[in-house]
Amino acid sequence: MAKSEFSYDAESDDLFLYRKGSKSSGSVELGNIILDFDKNGVNALQFIEATETLSGIVGLRVTKKMLSSITAVSLDSEVKGGNLIVRFGVVAMDMKLAAPIVVPGFKHKSPALAFA
Repeated sequence: MAKSEFSYDAESDDLFLYRKGSKSSGSVELGNIILDFDKNGVNALQFIEATETLSGIVGLRVTKKMLSSITAVSLDSEVKGGNLIVRFGVVAMDMKLAAPIVVPGFKHKSPALAFA
């Protein structure tokens, strides 16, 4: 997985993972998850109400204290079998939170490429 940068705002409970130096050309909102795209695929991933959203995705209780102590993140994506597969990893408090997010019905790495 590609090493990425992050920012976490505990007050709004908003976690943002992104590839440094990459500019988004479009985004897709899936409930409390926002995927940003560039020509290579997903270049950023935002979790709104991150503690609740991540708890549901990874199957563990995620706390603001945990997210405030993040030491590393990773983000990668691929289109496989008509599905967009987004893989992320978050390392905090000696734990790694990771899970794939599968979005069905994608034909391009980036929705922006459909119009290129």
